[in-house]
Amino acid sequence: MARSVKTPRRKPRLRTELSELDERRLQEAVALFGLPKAEVVRRLIRASVQAGPA
Repeated sequence: MARSVKTPRRKPRLRTELSELDERRLQEAVALFGLPKAEVVRRLIRASVQAGPA
């Protein structure tokens, strides 16, 4: 089914499962930086691309 020209495109979303340890680390980053989880993840992605493969 084709979308209407007037229908705004939704932003891509990511849903993932984390281990309990990774969830704790994410919560630590949220508290440390004072940012929402989604923003922490976005910034981590951007930083990892600039830094190259681990």
